[in-house]
Amino acid sequence: MKDKISENRSFLMGLAMIAVVIFHHDWISIPIFSTITHLFGLWGVDVFLFASGFGCAYALNKYTKTTFWLKRILRLLPTCVIVGILIYCFDIFLDAERTITYLPVRLLSLHRWYIQAILICYLICPFAYIILKRYQVSGLFLMILLAIVVEMFLPRIPVWKINWVFGRIPVFLIGMYIAEFNLKLKPWQYTISALCLVLAVLTRYRGGYYMLNWTNFLALAMPFVCETLCRLRNISIRMGIYRPIEIIGMYSLEIYLIHEYLLWAIYPIAIPLWSKYLLFISILVVLSILVKWLGNLISAKPIRILAH
Repeated sequence: MKDKISENRSFLMGLAMIAVVIFHHDWISIPIFSTITHLFGLWGVDVFLFASGFGCAYALNKYTKTTFWLKRILRLLPTCVIVGILIYCFDIFLDAERTITYLPVRLLSLHRWYIQAILICYLICPFAYIILKRYQVSGLFLMILLAIVVEMFLPRIPVWKINWVFGRIPVFLIGMYIAEFNLKLKPWQYTISALCLVLAVLTRYRGGYYMLNWTNFLALAMPFVCETLCRLRNISIRMGIYRPIEIIGMYSLEIYLIHEYLLWAIYPIAIPLWSKYLLFISILVVLSILVKWLGNLISAKPIRILAH
């Protein structure tokens, strides 16, 4: 399973990013399809966090704790700042303010809950790695239980979605565990993971409460979900869409930070729907490439220094 996910990590992140974009898309309403994407499109974020946990465990096998943190900050911070400044400039140009919060928070893109989530995951990751190596399964479940308890008692604060973050930490930890110990699902484990996916669907649709929250079931379902998605590789190759999806995964951070604002900005333009889609895709591609290039340019020299 470890090799499958490692080989298809960008593909998984590409599929996840497509799900998140569709989740945020509300220009048209298609019966059943719109309901499904509204309820379950956000699950792409869980695939992101699973894949991130998987990648972090690999990184911690190669780097010290300090080097790990520096490399992650250099990957994240320049991109977040570039997009934050870009969107702020667009707001001034459009005489609009899509996000009402403190300016420094906006310029760092910290109002986006996924950025808050991944920063906290990066912060705790080296410590979680030590616990996993020492205590393995018992350490994993102890940390998952702790995250659930913290989520239960954290207050709901506008902008700072810390309770949402701790609700997603279990899936990040499971990604780390699979990368570290190369979990091979036995038939009964595969069945339980698939059953958790069914329970995640039911609790997402009907509602859940703390221990029965869909996020907890989805975390346990993620090994089944990601292994199943990896099996789409051959189909996607035959259809000629594997490489485009993989590229989307490689630009997933940039697309995530840009796409929702872009959807909102383009929606009021009085042009045919197909023109809106074409405009959205064109601008998203150009901005994502530009932002990634600038981010790499800023972080390249410090990363080279760290590599030596």
